[in-house]
Amino acid sequence: MGNNPSRASLVIGLALIGLGALFLLQQFFNFNVWNTAWPLLVIGVGALLFIAALAGGRESGPLFVPASIVTAVGLILFALNLTNRWEAWSYLWTLIIVAVGIGLTLHGARTQNTALRRRGMQIMQTGLVMLLLFGAFFELVIFGSARVARWAGPALLIALGVLLLARGFLGGRTTRQIESEGEPGPRQP
Repeated sequence: MGNNPSRASLVIGLALIGLGALFLLQQFFNFNVWNTAWPLLVIGVGALLFIAALAGGRESGPLFVPASIVTAVGLILFALNLTNRWEAWSYLWTLIIVAVGIGLTLHGARTQNTALRRRGMQIMQTGLVMLLLFGAFFELVIFGSARVARWAGPALLIALGVLLLARGFLGGRTTRQIESEGEPGPRQP
């Protein structure tokens, strides 16, 4: 219990610093913080869930899934709000699937459940493939936009970076290596 007040002070202190920095940026760049940054509240809730997942023991591992989902939704809303391209939600929702995969991978790492980490990686990969396919379809076919060429390269780099980070997080082991270890995990229906 002795650590809880210091953790609370740390979280509140970081939140106040972030809020102060945001209001300072408002003064320098003359923009309305609340019209631009309201999704930061959603991101903040996700960050608090991440802190709770990290602060708890092994039993707090399941919190990584909602923390990842809420944070991803906040980041998507923030990007859409900044760019005013709300139609991109038609394919950016696939990032929620990626977030589920990230949460499961973190949960598996926290509980040392290799099968759960592997499943999280598979879900992340599925979500990223869906993002690229739906993004290309909606931007090229539905929206008829040439903007795809401008964001497809950076999006592909980000997707590859996420996959490399996830593989690095798993210690550079391939899915086959993890499967061959035969570490028991939860049974999937």
